[in-house]
Amino acid sequence: MVLWLVFFCLSSSWVNGLDMQQYRFAVRYFVLDLAILLVTVFILTMSLREYKFWAFTCIRPTRAALMPALAACVTFPVINAVARFANSFVAQAPNALADNLEQSVLSGDLTSSIVYYCVFCFWTPFWEEIFFRGFLLTSLTRYLPPAGAVLASSAVFTAVHCSVERFADLMLLGCVIGAVFVRTRNLAAPILVHSLWNLYVFLGLTFPGLLL
Repeated sequence: MVLWLVFFCLSSSWVNGLDMQQYRFAVRYFVLDLAILLVTVFILTMSLREYKFWAFTCIRPTRAALMPALAACVTFPVINAVARFANSFVAQAPNALADNLEQSVLSGDLTSSIVYYCVFCFWTPFWEEIFFRGFLLTSLTRYLPPAGAVLASSAVFTAVHCSVERFADLMLLGCVIGAVFVRTRNLAAPILVHSLWNLYVFLGLTFPGLLL
């Protein structure tokens, strides 16, 4: 876990330090996210091979996983409202990724927007849920009750994003996703919730004022 956190923090700092055209930034972020996915799979496979991690990591898109995931989406407007309220008390720090994403969407840069869409709605939810719910939350349930494990894993999930402005929505989102995973024991459900949340945020940038 320490190796993964070091790699994630270093790569995030590198991306936020970039200053380049929107398209090049988007492509580099896509490549970096793919690298994090591969590193995540590699570290979990090598570190947990004696425990057969992939044998008990269930990713099956079944109806039993789909229904709780879709039901969780009703919390999105609440999470968004709480985050906006919390952010009214926090000074907004510059963020290269958020700025480039918003500029690409608002400028109508279709290619960059498609790249960002693929990253945020497919790659990122997949590897983050494998790590934070498939590994971390599952491991914590051996030592904590389910509610405590969900809160602890959500706190780590929030902390590694290194964003004070996104503390409220990430923490709440982590709790919702964690609860869905505890309910279904199927990673397909949290991956879907995470993907739909990112799509919700993406649409909010594309069509300001359309979503709650």
